[in-house]
Amino acid sequence: VQENAMATWHEVQDCVSGLTFKERLEADPRCTVSQEKLDEIFDPWDFLTRIDTVFDRLEQLEF
Repeated sequence: VQENAMATWHEVQDCVSGLTFKERLEADPRCTVSQEKLDEIFDPWDFLTRIDTVFDRLEQLEF
C-alpha cells in the first residue's frame, strides 16, 4: 500500500498524469483487498455521512 501511495503522491506533487491510488491498488497483484471492498473504501459519499454533525458543531462555535 505504501509503495502505491507514494507513487501517487509523487505524481501529484510533480503534476504528472497517472493512475489514481485506487487504480494502483487494483492493478497491484500484492493487493488482496476485493474490488467490492476497494469500492467501499474509496466511496466519496461515505465521507459525507456525518456532514450534518460537522455543520451542527460549526454552528455551536463561538468566536
